[in-house]
Amino acid sequence: MKVKKVFILIQILSVVFLASTLIFSQDANSSKTVYFRVNITDKKGRFITSLTKENFKVEDEKVSQSITYFSSEEEPAAVEVLIDVSSSMSEEQKFAVANSVLKFVQNAHTKNDYSIISFSDEIKLMADWGSSDKQIVDALNKIVKLEIGEGQTSFNDSLLFALEKLEKVESKNKILLVYSDGEENSSGEKFAKVKGKLKTADVRVFSFGISIKPFSPTNTYQINNFEGQRKLEELAELSGGMSFFSQSQNQSLENSEKLVQMFQTQYVIGFEPKPLSGNKVLRSVKIKVENTSIKSKSLTVITRPGYYLDKLNK
Repeated sequence: MKVKKVFILIQILSVVFLASTLIFSQDANSSKTVYFRVNITDKKGRFITSLTKENFKVEDEKVSQSITYFSSEEEPAAVEVLIDVSSSMSEEQKFAVANSVLKFVQNAHTKNDYSIISFSDEIKLMADWGSSDKQIVDALNKIVKLEIGEGQTSFNDSLLFALEKLEKVESKNKILLVYSDGEENSSGEKFAKVKGKLKTADVRVFSFGISIKPFSPTNTYQINNFEGQRKLEELAELSGGMSFFSQSQNQSLENSEKLVQMFQTQYVIGFEPKPLSGNKVLRSVKIKVENTSIKSKSLTVITRPGYYLDKLNK
């Protein structure tokens, strides 16, 4: 009965988005430009939106760089949604995930393109790029209606699959949303390989921790998988994304709203790297905020820690 109610609720919710023509991650007029998507928050976690190009300083391997591209306009993205449907996922968790995804799609950029992947011990493509709004809703309905089974969790393998799929997309804004408890007991690959892959990928990961158990009857949740939680945090930190951990279904929806706001308030900063001595391939980048009315020490810069030089030269 409860699954039927969930199914009806999701059918009622509608999403409107358009498949878009996406551009390769390097500007057509400047193939050597490196792009960083940046969010700035204050001590209370509020996004700062009033900054200009002059407020940013970029260092590549501690060498100051000239900013050649700057934008504060929201861009359409290729959004891969990776959803854990293993045996650790309760009916309540799947309900929360489905509605969280719908909430995001309803309020995000209308020209975003989406793909949905589910995983347990098997990885399944539920909706591919260019899917209609109905196909997205149908895919989420199928995930909600899945019965709790004995399936194990191929967390690492599913992440590698999703990253490789995103690599093939011609988009300059690639996003991976991961809904999981971070548990792993079935993959053939190690988490270290995932981290290595992520360091070379121009993908921002936003992870949603759902290692949560319902307290009865308050409908609040408890995160109880600290190893899984740390993995989700690492994915976000390595890619310049963010991790979210819900304590209720309402908070899960609030986190989706915050993610939408994050994309709406991001800055895109580009620079053409100056020649540096040595042959270091993985380059470390620091982006700082200065010359503002807000004390710089009270601001947090959210972005990826560097870029892969070999990819820029391809």
